[in-house]
Amino acid sequence: MSVSKILLILIALIWAGGHAQADVPVSTHYKRGLNLYKEGRYSQAILEFEAAYERSKLPRLLINMGQAHYELEQMEQALNCFERFLKAEPSAPAELRTRVVHRMSEVQKKLATRRESVLPPAKTANLELPSSSPAVFLSQPSLIPRPKAVHLVHRWWFWGTLSLASASVLGIALGVSLNQGGGDLRRPVFPPGSMQ
Repeated sequence: MSVSKILLILIALIWAGGHAQADVPVSTHYKRGLNLYKEGRYSQAILEFEAAYERSKLPRLLINMGQAHYELEQMEQALNCFERFLKAEPSAPAELRTRVVHRMSEVQKKLATRRESVLPPAKTANLELPSSSPAVFLSQPSLIPRPKAVHLVHRWWFWGTLSLASASVLGIALGVSLNQGGGDLRRPVFPPGSMQ
């Protein structure tokens, strides 16, 4: 088997593997998210719910994401998800809207409590420590959440780079395989005058 055929097969396999993830149905992501949520694996559940939402734009998935963020004590993200739901589905059933608004008020109370409990930074100029005691530096916990980890295959630039590289390799392999025939590529396939 020639090198160009092996390259073509390899490119086809890479391309098919990349599209297999993109073809996962919304229901599969949703079911995975529910199972992960039930298992207490909220971070992974959020990723599955987000994947389902990206493909379907169903507003009720935002509630699931908000609930998972709530369980992780990520109140800002939870509140954001609940607000996005209310904006995206203004005609939601009254019972559902009431439950979401109630959860939002719980989140806002937790946020207010968290803000009140944050101490102002200590002023080191006014501290008088005996020379025998070690200095203790306390850092104020950050209220800015860390960015969530996004898997490489969920990044747009990964697939763009992979597609560009695959197309380049395919073009090189095709050029090599055509050139190995030993013929003159400038010569027409049909001699002049034979197609009249």
